[in-house]
Amino acid sequence: MPVSLPDNPAIVAAIKAAIPNPPEWCLFWQWSWELTCMPRNEWAAWVQAVGAIVALYVAIKAPQWLAARERKRIRRGYFAVIGLDLRTGRVLAQTYLRGRVQSPAYRVPLHGLATALPALVADETLDTTQTAALSDWYLDATSFNDCLDLTAELRRDKGAWRGEVSRNMLKAEHLIAGTDPRRPTRYDDAMLVLRQHMTKALRYRIDRHWWRLVGPVVFKRMPKDQVTGQNRSKDLENA
Repeated sequence: MPVSLPDNPAIVAAIKAAIPNPPEWCLFWQWSWELTCMPRNEWAAWVQAVGAIVALYVAIKAPQWLAARERKRIRRGYFAVIGLDLRTGRVLAQTYLRGRVQSPAYRVPLHGLATALPALVADETLDTTQTAALSDWYLDATSFNDCLDLTAELRRDKGAWRGEVSRNMLKAEHLIAGTDPRRPTRYDDAMLVLRQHMTKALRYRIDRHWWRLVGPVVFKRMPKDQVTGQNRSKDLENA
């Protein structure tokens, strides 16, 4: 039968003094089906110890996590810059091959060459193959721009610039998507690198908004073709 404490306060105090720290908190371990009980002060000590460890872990890892998140955001921006260069350069090169208009307006943007590509290489984000793919595309794009400038200078001499035009057309073919999967172009190799590192949402934004940069350049009306002397604006609009 249960035993109740006496009504005498002195006896009650003596009994409680004999058990100064009775177990009040228990943990049930499901995998071992055991019940662990601890006194209140011991439980408080464990809670403080675990809380201190968790706080120390958060204090160490939180700055690292924030720094890693910031580096990831910066890398996404670098890939976005390179992606815009690739998309814009592809359309400019395609229009150049169709219209044959030797104009400096077809210069391919190289924003990522001086900033994004060196930063990604220094951050060890790209391996050797990926670095070579992007570098080769920028090399051809730079040569394409140089050939455009040289062609503009050689126009003063009749016929001297025609060979430069042929060489520039070969450069332009490396800046567009290839038609044979077995023979990828510089553009195909570079875009493969971006697909491996860019998120789907970022690729969608680039595919959707690059037109705002390219449209005014490609589809502006030109009075006459610099090569043939004929009006090519209609061909450019249909390109």
